[in-house]
Amino acid sequence: MAAEEKRPDLALFTDLDGTLLQSDRKASIRSLETLKTLGKRNIWRAVVTGRSHMSARAVLSDSFPIDFLITSSGVGIFDFRDQTLVESHSLSAGDVRRVTGYLVESGYDFMVHAPVPENHTFEYWEQSEHNPDFVRRRQNNAEHCRRLNPSCPGIGRASQFLVVCPTEADPWRTHDALSNALEDLSVIRTTSPSDHQSTWFEIFPGHVSKARSAAKLCERLGADAGRSAAIGNDYNDSDMLHWCGFPFVVQNAPEPLRARFPVVSDHNADGFSEAVQRWLGGVAPGSYSTSSSQEDARD
Repeated sequence: MAAEEKRPDLALFTDLDGTLLQSDRKASIRSLETLKTLGKRNIWRAVVTGRSHMSARAVLSDSFPIDFLITSSGVGIFDFRDQTLVESHSLSAGDVRRVTGYLVESGYDFMVHAPVPENHTFEYWEQSEHNPDFVRRRQNNAEHCRRLNPSCPGIGRASQFLVVCPTEADPWRTHDALSNALEDLSVIRTTSPSDHQSTWFEIFPGHVSKARSAAKLCERLGADAGRSAAIGNDYNDSDMLHWCGFPFVVQNAPEPLRARFPVVSDHNADGFSEAVQRWLGGVAPGSYSTSSSQEDARD
């Protein structure tokens, strides 16, 4: 990791899709301007996403103005400035066999992903008659996946499992069933980024979550979690939002999250920049200005 200079004890953690990125999967000029302004003030900037490193890099250029990239909801932490892997986590081969057996026996459709940094590759098991979101993801990643042999998973250790539930399934009942059966692991609910309706459940090592990775990064950087901010839009951001001192959700977040956390404009109306302005107005008055030019944002 690159050598550090003395910085303020502030850090910003933001989700990517549906939060920092607009519907076209690009950051707005104002969002880029905001990130650059934070950088000029030596405030730490981290993207925390459910995407794998490969998938995140498909929408984040080498010059994207952040310091750290936390991938797969905390499985991998990368120093974005020099593209080095700082930390990674995985499920043991024994856990992979145990979880595979349970999911097959319980009738779930699922994918099991290789460890970081190859976690864009996966094996899959499909047994539902109708699960179009699962089929779509499998087909869209055909060059990176293969069918699973349940009696002998070939992937060994794994970064995570991904369970894709059809839209008619009860998400909270499924979450409870998975959490109770796999109580030593971390089960995180999220909404499909593909059809925006199906529910996904990600299964990680028990110590992995967005909040835990953000906390580790704060400790490493000397940042104060109580003065830092997090911005999100979905259920898999909940623990990170509860953890930080200044949580925000964009208007396009589900209603239960909007009822629980301060709300800013949606991701297509610069809610990210609005959240940053409100955060710094409360924690460090005078440290943020919207007057930075769009020309600066292109530097």
